[in-house]
Amino acid sequence: MLAARSHPFVCLALACAALAAPVAGQDQTYVINGTVVDEATQRPLASVSVTVSGTQFGTLSDQSGRFSLQARLAPGTYTLSYSLIGRGGATQEVTLGSERAVEVPQVALRESAVTLEGIVVTGTGAPTQRRALGNSVAVVGGPEITQAKAVTIDAALAGKIPGAQITANSGTPGGGVSVRLRGTSSITGGAEPLYIVDGVIVDNGSDQQINFGYRSNPSNRLSDLNPNDIERIEVLKGAAAAALYGSRANNGVVQIFTKRGAAGRPVITVESRATLSQLGSELPWNMAPTDLDGTTPVERFNHEDLIFRDAWGSDTYVSVSGGADQTRYFLSGGYTVDNGIMINSDNERTSVRLNIEQGLWDWLTLSGGANYIRSNSNLVINGEQGRGGLLTSIV
Repeated sequence: MLAARSHPFVCLALACAALAAPVAGQDQTYVINGTVVDEATQRPLASVSVTVSGTQFGTLSDQSGRFSLQARLAPGTYTLSYSLIGRGGATQEVTLGSERAVEVPQVALRESAVTLEGIVVTGTGAPTQRRALGNSVAVVGGPEITQAKAVTIDAALAGKIPGAQITANSGTPGGGVSVRLRGTSSITGGAEPLYIVDGVIVDNGSDQQINFGYRSNPSNRLSDLNPNDIERIEVLKGAAAAALYGSRANNGVVQIFTKRGAAGRPVITVESRATLSQLGSELPWNMAPTDLDGTTPVERFNHEDLIFRDAWGSDTYVSVSGGADQTRYFLSGGYTVDNGIMINSDNERTSVRLNIEQGLWDWLTLSGGANYIRSNSNLVINGEQGRGGLLTSIV
């Protein structure tokens, strides 16, 4: 009888144990606190993404590098993941038990260069990935420009932008540059895009009200820029250009970004080169009579020797760039002498550029720049139909 009566008590004890077993595995609300700093300077890092791997729980660090992550998890060991653009990632294990508030050791992130996909601001309300953009955006990088060893922008960009017609107004050194992006045309020859240098709109117009092209040789400011100072050039066509800058950008936008300094030891660049330009071929008309049979040999003169020459030129460029963690600088100077193959045609250009960036806080950086250019050109009028120009008069 006693053994029979003990069965209800045994069953009750087993039921209580069964009910109590899942209690230990139930999710609990935990608050995980910690600090994220820079490995080199030990300064707090803001906007660091902190997540619990394998879950949807995460948060961001504040300006003081502190974070507080609230998560509902079962007791156990988990992995915290830390990530920030421009920094190497880090992981950290944390054990959750009876304590609801957990303080994890300080985490230090190392600076690391990363490759990002191009983002384009289109004026439509949000940045857009380049591959998802419905407009044409062409980018010419600095190495492509400097490898061309060009004295002017038009020579550096020739053949590098799909669908763009980039021509010099003449072969004379210092002549203007004409860019046509969308195939538009005008009776006055003015279909120039909008030019922006480091965020500042630049007037690339000439001193002529009408560009008749064949009668004139207008000069403009785009030819004054030193190609060695350019980091990259972005060409924007389509509705995105007009959405950003209005009707001024109906013919497209050419954005020119100049070089900036980078944190680290000073980098000094010195380049110097000499150029030689020669007439490709001479017209034989002045010497033609001497080549005919049955004529009396007489001394004749090649008058082209009085017009053309072997034109020597030089290009010297010096730059210094560097900076610290918060201050970066770029200083350059250039002197170019470009003589034309026609006597008394030449261009002399002196340029100095200074770009400075100063970081005040993690979310604010001030940048400024100054550019001095002195360009002196002796241009030759093109002329037309034998009037007003030496080249067409010869033909």
